Amino acid sequence: MIDVHSHVLPMIDDGSRSIEETVNILKEAHKNGFNGIICTPHYLPGSYESVKESNQIIVDSLNTELSKSWYNFKLYLGNEIFLTNEFADIMQTKKATSMNDSRYVLFELSLNDKPMNVLELIDQIIDYGFVPIMAHPERYSFAKDNPDILNSIISEGVLFQCNYGSLIGQYGRHAKILVEKLLKYDMVSFMGTDCHRQDTIYSKIDECISAMYKIIDAKKFKEITEENPMKLIKNEQLQFKSPHGFSFTFLEKRIMSK
Repeated sequence: MIDVHSHVLPMIDDGSRSIEETVNILKEAHKNGFNGIICTPHYLPGSYESVKESNQIIVDSLNTELSKSWYNFKLYLGNEIFLTNEFADIMQTKKATSMNDSRYVLFELSLNDKPMNVLELIDQIIDYGFVPIMAHPERYSFAKDNPDILNSIISEGVLFQCNYGSLIGQYGRHAKILVEKLLKYDMVSFMGTDCHRQDTIYSKIDECISAMYKIIDAKKFKEITEENPMKLIKNEQLQFKSPHGFSFTFLEKRIMSK
C-alpha cells in the first residue's frame, strides 16, 4: 500500500516532533503493510511555510537511509496546501509542491468554517493545470451540514482522499458515516493515514482495512490503496467512471443532523 497523506517529516508542521519519532513512524508503516508514503506537510500561509527545497533534502536523506534496510520502501514529497486565493502565487514561487511534482495537488479547507467560494478556488487549481485532490472530505463540517455539496465538488473534477481513521470513528460518527457513503458510491480515489504521531493510526490499519472490506471488494481496495497512488506518483492519468451522487436514508439524515 502507498499512503498519500502524512505528516511524518520531522519538525516541519504539527506532525513528527523529531527525527527519532519519524523513524519510529516509518517502522510502524513498514510493519503494517506500507511500501511507500507521500510526505505532505501542511502549507498554510502565516503558519506553516516550509519550502519545497528544504523538505526535499529531508526526504532524500531519509530515502538514502531507508534504502540500506528496506529496498522496497520509499518516501515521496508533496504538500497539503490550505486553499486560498494565493494558490497560484504559492505554486509559481515553488513555496509548496504538487504530489511528487506531478499534475496532482492535495488541498485542504477549514475543518469548521464554511468556505464561501470553494468551487471558485477549485477552478483556480484546474485553470493552473493541476488535478485537485481534496483531503479528507468526510471531516469538514460543511459536508456534515450539507452532504450534497460533495456531489457538486466531485463533479467539478475533484478527486477525494479519505482517511483510514474515519472508518473506525477516529474523527467522530459524522465522518464515519460520510466515508462509508463515499466508499459505497465509488467516490473515493485515494486513502491516507493523515498520520501525525507514532503509536496512532498505523498500528490500527488492520482494523481500518477490515472496515473497508465490509463496503468495497478486493479489486476496489487495491485500486485506491495501490494502483491510483502509483499512477499519481508516476504522473499518469487516472481513469474513473463518472461517480454516482450519494444519498442518505432517513435515519442517516437524523444522525448527521445531531
